[in-house]
Amino acid sequence: QCQVPLCVDCLEQSHEGHPNTSLKKAVQERKSTVQALITEGRSISENYQSFLRGLREKEKALEEHKQRRNNSIIQAYHQMDQKLKENYHNLLYESEENHRMDMATIQTERDSVLADVGELSAACDQAEQEMEQGGVEFVSQEPSLRVIVGKYREKAAPTPVQTQPAVFQPT
Repeated sequence: QCQVPLCVDCLEQSHEGHPNTSLKKAVQERKSTVQALITEGRSISENYQSFLRGLREKEKALEEHKQRRNNSIIQAYHQMDQKLKENYHNLLYESEENHRMDMATIQTERDSVLADVGELSAACDQAEQEMEQGGVEFVSQEPSLRVIVGKYREKAAPTPVQTQPAVFQPT
């Protein structure tokens, strides 16, 4: 049976094979069906809107979580940065101390060898000058020159200085 509503007053001919229904009657008959569809549609729409509100709440929670996580990362970075700076200064201080000690060891050895060279050179220079002057005084220098040269002949030659150069190995 055809359910298309038609206005009886507007219809000039009969609708063959089908009974006619007035527009007013069709509206009354369809009103409850349409109202049920509206109610169902509103219910579905409310479910969707509730879902969307849940998504917004989840987004907000995720943003807050992200902010807390980022703040934790920044805080951890600053702590690590501070520790690295402390380690940096400590390593440089230790390196400088090691270098200072090595340089002091070298200077001590240098001073000792320079004193020996000075004593030996002075004795040789004095004997050489007196010998060049053509006199016989250089003969009186021979015993002291013999003692000084003998002292250094028997003394072991200077050996390379042992230092402890700092080695840096990153961890």
